[in-house]
Amino acid sequence: MAEQDVFDAYEQSLESLYSQADASAGLTLAGSRLRKRNMILLRRRSLQLAQFLDGDFTSIMQEMRRAFPGSYRNMPTRIYPILQRVVHDLATLYARDPQRFFQAAAGGKLDQSQYQKFRDVYDRSDVNSALLQGSRQLIPQQTQVFAVLPAGPRQLTLKAFSPYETFVTPGNALIAHDIRTAKEVRIRAAAGASDDTVVLGWLVFNRDECYWEVDGEKASIFDSRNPQNIANPWPGTIPLVACHAVPPPPGCFLSPIADDLLHEQIGICLSISQLEFMARHSSPRMVIQPGTEGSLTQEQADGMSTGADQWVALPGVGSTLSVVQPQPLIGEYRQMVDWQTGLLANLHNVAPDSFSKSPAAKTSVSRAYDRADRADTRDRYTRIFEPVETQLAQLIARVSNLDGTDTVQLPEDVVVNVQFSEPDDSPADPVHAMQAAMMSFRTGIDSPVDYLARQLGISKAAALAKITDNLKQWADFAKLMPTDAANIEAPTPKADL
Repeated sequence: MAEQDVFDAYEQSLESLYSQADASAGLTLAGSRLRKRNMILLRRRSLQLAQFLDGDFTSIMQEMRRAFPGSYRNMPTRIYPILQRVVHDLATLYARDPQRFFQAAAGGKLDQSQYQKFRDVYDRSDVNSALLQGSRQLIPQQTQVFAVLPAGPRQLTLKAFSPYETFVTPGNALIAHDIRTAKEVRIRAAAGASDDTVVLGWLVFNRDECYWEVDGEKASIFDSRNPQNIANPWPGTIPLVACHAVPPPPGCFLSPIADDLLHEQIGICLSISQLEFMARHSSPRMVIQPGTEGSLTQEQADGMSTGADQWVALPGVGSTLSVVQPQPLIGEYRQMVDWQTGLLANLHNVAPDSFSKSPAAKTSVSRAYDRADRADTRDRYTRIFEPVETQLAQLIARVSNLDGTDTVQLPEDVVVNVQFSEPDDSPADPVHAMQAAMMSFRTGIDSPVDYLARQLGISKAAALAKITDNLKQWADFAKLMPTDAANIEAPTPKADL
């Protein structure tokens, strides 16, 4: 859509707000109004973000054509994945497998067979990898839809879809953000593929039916034994799970995408390409000015030998030679690029040295600030994914129970208590960090078992067994050591021969 059309849509939204304000003040009778949203533009930018996150920068050439219409053909294309760096630093919830504890909605415990089936399904379906991919995509896309599809005995396919793949018709405009209340959801997904061709079909979900639609043909999503049975196994609800990083506009399901990350990714590529283009064309240039009695054509100048080991013969009497040295502000331009990336990092709670590594060692204070920033971001996304974990577990139980060959039925009202593992972050000063940990242990604020469980991403029982085993091994090793082991002098280094 043209930029003018986008601007007109914005002006229409403002006009709608002005009319609503006048109506609330009693200046005119209020009537229904339409507010348009440019979904084509939103999905185009969503697709571009998804490509950037996966390392596909084919759209950068189009951006260069728009930014430099007269010189883009001669400019180098330089790619710097700044979006991947930001996402890598922020999407840490599922960087290490979390610990899940399943229980019934009434607080009762699951029996051993049900608990084991949940474990089997999660492991065989690689749920953690799918959630890691969804959490990575959520940062730039700000909306993710999770679909759970059957894939065999105790195995499912969990896929995360972004805005450019998702089309939602809200059922209740006031709670349009809740996908379970939608009237219909269509998801563009791969239905077939060859080496160079992908057939895109539709996954269609509504309150009465759930089916694949490819070239007008419909087939069941959940009933592989009877593909003609396209009825919704759970009438009245949409069997999908969705999450948002920011609230969507009123009456809409999709949240705005992270335009700041999109434009910063495009801008850094264009800036470095332009910077290199300026550097390439800033070399000295020789200019021959013919005298009053001579003339010099461009063809003659092109045929003259030039180089460090060549002499230049000036044609005509009175000709002069001068050297022109362009002086582009390359250093200042680079400083501006560094400043912009550093500002982006600060605004997104990312350590600025993630983009610019410094040879100087970071202090423990600066690392503490970095960890605090990352902790704030993790807390924000923890609040998003904690309810997602329970909703996904309930949907996984429903889909798993459709398999009639398995006699173990999972409770569809299951509740998940999830504990996300701490990221693998080496402290700047290990000695002081361990001293601080020992103080927490002695004051009862923390315990070695809880500490080790968080660090390794294991259960408390496994952490307790590991600590007990380590202490027993250390006691056995201590018996083998000489009694004066602490007083043994360090060996004297040999002189260089």
